[in-house]
Amino acid sequence: MAEFFLEIGSEDLPARFVPKAISDIQEIVANILKEEKLSFSGIHSYGTYRRLVAIVKGLSEKQEDREESVYGPPVSIAYDDNGNPTKAAIGFAKKMGVQVERLEKTKTNRGEVLFFKKVHKGRNTKDILPEIARKTVNSLSFVKTMRWSDLDYRFARPLRWFCSLYDSSVVSFEIAGIESSNKTYGHRFISPNEIEIESSDDYFSKLEKAGVIVDHIRRKDKLREIITQRAEEAGGIVVENEELLETLTFMVEMPGAVRGTFSEEFLLLPKEVLLAAIEKQQFYFPIQANSKEDGKLTNSFIAVFDRDKDIAGNIKKGNERVLKARLEDAKFFFEEDMKIPFRDRTEDLKGILFMENLGSMYEKVERICSLSKELAERIIKDIPKDFDTYACLEAARLCKNDLLTEMVQEFPELQGIMGREYLLRQGSSPLISNAVYEHYLPRFANDSIPASAEGAVIGLADRMDSIVGCFAKGLIPSGSEDPFGLRRAAIGIINIIENFQFSIDLQDFCETSLSLYGINDNIAKDTINKILEFFKTRYEGILDSRGYRMDLVNSVVSARFSDLNDATRRVDSLHKLTSEPWFESLSIAFKRAMKILPENGIEGEVDITLIKEDAEKELFDAVTIIEKECRKHLDDGNYYEALRKICEIRSSVDRFFDEVLVMTDDEKVRDNRLKLLKRIVRLFSDIADFRQVSSGK
Repeated sequence: MAEFFLEIGSEDLPARFVPKAISDIQEIVANILKEEKLSFSGIHSYGTYRRLVAIVKGLSEKQEDREESVYGPPVSIAYDDNGNPTKAAIGFAKKMGVQVERLEKTKTNRGEVLFFKKVHKGRNTKDILPEIARKTVNSLSFVKTMRWSDLDYRFARPLRWFCSLYDSSVVSFEIAGIESSNKTYGHRFISPNEIEIESSDDYFSKLEKAGVIVDHIRRKDKLREIITQRAEEAGGIVVENEELLETLTFMVEMPGAVRGTFSEEFLLLPKEVLLAAIEKQQFYFPIQANSKEDGKLTNSFIAVFDRDKDIAGNIKKGNERVLKARLEDAKFFFEEDMKIPFRDRTEDLKGILFMENLGSMYEKVERICSLSKELAERIIKDIPKDFDTYACLEAARLCKNDLLTEMVQEFPELQGIMGREYLLRQGSSPLISNAVYEHYLPRFANDSIPASAEGAVIGLADRMDSIVGCFAKGLIPSGSEDPFGLRRAAIGIINIIENFQFSIDLQDFCETSLSLYGINDNIAKDTINKILEFFKTRYEGILDSRGYRMDLVNSVVSARFSDLNDATRRVDSLHKLTSEPWFESLSIAFKRAMKILPENGIEGEVDITLIKEDAEKELFDAVTIIEKECRKHLDDGNYYEALRKICEIRSSVDRFFDEVLVMTDDEKVRDNRLKLLKRIVRLFSDIADFRQVSSGK
């Protein structure tokens, strides 16, 4: 078994491109080898911003032989009456390159025909590898590509070299005017000279001596170790940031790190401002005091660079100088913002466009205030008793003011955070200040939910206003396109409602929000339907991700959907019942009852004088008792107990269908029996539409 090695050298790839390219090259090579009928024991891929590497271990030395059955003419015309081959048989044999005697007969759906089992001998691996290498390079795709020089070839960045080996022999191919060889290059600054290699083991050892750790997992571990060590030297701990660590792993080939410091005066800035400047702008690691609970930042940071040592100390000085300038800017912005009372900025929101055709940000804030008031006073049925309506509406009035600050214009990710900080420092109450920040939560998947009901209400109003406004103007997400983040907004609304267990009529919520735009009734009805369907899809996706059976989810949503938490309780109750051994037979019985009922329904109550059969009377008595007993559970929203109680009539339902002819010729009796079935269906229909429940588990 042999080894195939391929290295693609290029100009500096963006760090965000590299992880996907490493994964892609492994998959691409595996697929090509399978297509070529070449077996292998394993494929490994690695990468830095200057090189992508694929190594195939245990590669077979030749393709597997491939058999192909080629069918010829029918036997009836391949031979004459004396059994001699005709021109048809002779021609087919000639085409196959064999004597007629070697042809075989087989039965097919078009009768008995001649056929020949043709064996394609596998080619030697070394003869196929040049094309495999070319295919691999050409199959790599990137979000953005470029052309260079006068070449009609595209790649993420200009290609510079190919190093490719089959064991120790060069795999020769050419792309974009570059010919492959057994030569690679070390670190651009540490050891930029050409390096000749003989195998993958040779490659890794020589590259590391030349300043390149090719294995990205090793490189990441090395980087983590170095920054941890630098933080310990400073008497603190690193502020953990896996995303930053991952990014920097693909921005270096030989990780190095240096600890720098900045003036303690900058520690007076809010922590989030420091983190934005240090992490987001400069890609440095902040250092905090040893107490994780305290979380207080120190005036030290760690800068990562692409070489192992900072011999002259210039890297340290340069990074300190750059960060000082960033922090001075942040300090200036902060001080300038503090000169203007935060509450005085509201009027200036008239000069900021919320969205084309949807008014200014000032108008949006007006709608948020009105909708927050409606939510607090009417739409949310179980608002907490200690809810502070004044604080909620005051925070709603101020929630977008920080968009006008210098700090947020420089650091957009600090929206809400700076609103909270400025309000707190200008004497506002913590409840109002925090609600301004919390209304942006959750900002992304797995982000925090608002801690206060006041912040949650403003967040609901803000998101619904955006969704309703966009839908009313026809700006509806389609496919993977969602430029205004409406899917994220809808999921945020669902998560907030679920977290606070708010009882909200979603349709009422949408209609109230839409009315604030002054939309006419004809447009409003269609818009509301689209919005509710939009929420329904998001809601079903959330429950699907939690492992609920989709037929149960669909059955609940089909019955009633507008109260999300109520719907979830009903799904959960059905989910628990499916573990009961009799659930499926009960489901079938109730679906049978629904199927018998006429589509246009049947009016009136059951006439007890028309009940003649014992099984019919037993079912009527059972339904009458169960209706009374389960009503309290239904009123309390305890659907599991209500369903368990309803299920007690299962045996009576089974007996009724076994012994009673529902569709009798006597119209009065028939209608009376249908009315009885309607009462049974009505027991379940407020919880779920059992027609949507699939048979089996």
